[in-house]
Order: sequence, then structure tokens, then C-alpha cells
Amino acid sequence: MNPTPQEALQMAFEVLGDSASAMALAIGGDVKRQNVEHWIKVGRVPAAHAPSIEEATAKAGRRITCEQLCPDVRWNVVRARSHRTKAAAEARRCIA
Repeated sequence: MNPTPQEALQMAFEVLGDSASAMALAIGGDVKRQNVEHWIKVGRVPAAHAPSIEEATAKAGRRITCEQLCPDVRWNVVRARSHRTKAAAEARRCIA
């Protein structure tokens, strides 16, 4: 059975160091501790950040997929794009 998006986010949080600061650092980019704290509070990740979380959790040894984090996005469309910036923009447009 697939985890809910909130459960997937919690698993990613644990995999990436069990702290908002550690998760933000692992994700990189413009993600700050406060962003992660907000995601945990609301129980969802913006789709634009799901690929970075998937990549970071895979490097940490337990992949939490974009599909688990944001199941309402058509990730097959997003994954067809090779450039990360285009993929993030497409994820925002592809929410079902």
C-alpha cells in the first residue's frame, strides 16, 4: 500500500536527518528550514520540490518518490523533460 503524501513527507524528513535544517540542506537550492517546517505543518510538499526530495532521499539510501509526495501530478509528463527547471515548471502546470 502506498503511503499518503503526508506519510511520504514524514518518511523523507526522517531519511534526510530528522530535522528541518538537515532536510533543507539535503534538498538544497532555495529551500530553507522554515520551508520544511511549513511543509511538515501543512502535510504537503510543493510539486516543484518533489524531484529534489526524491533525489536527496535516493542518495541517503531510501528513495521517497515524487509520486508518493505529490500523487496529483502527472509525473510521467514531468519525467519526460530532461531539464530540471522545465520539469519544475511543468509540475506546476500538470496538477490534475
